[in-house]
Amino acid sequence: MTNHIQIGKSIVKNYSDYATTKTIDDRTEYFPTLIVIIKGIIESDTDKKEQIEIEKVLIDFAKELYIKSWIKHAIEDEDSPDLDQEKEAAISEFEHYYYG
Repeated sequence: MTNHIQIGKSIVKNYSDYATTKTIDDRTEYFPTLIVIIKGIIESDTDKKEQIEIEKVLIDFAKELYIKSWIKHAIEDEDSPDLDQEKEAAISEFEHYYYG
């Protein structure tokens, strides 16, 4: 399981980094691809209990990266953004697009 999580985090981080350097639409590109990546990593482990844990860790990690990116953009776009509000907006957006 540890290998799946380490490899999964590496892939998710690289994809997140790529997405921040390109113009990628969250709804039609970023989240559908992220879901496929995480699903593929989960399915590479045959133990159902471990799959659940891997999924939780990778989704939490992806959400953390998404929030950081969101806040970075908010700081770049606004003079003094409300960071708590921006964090809540990022979480809401992530959960809306990831879970549908």
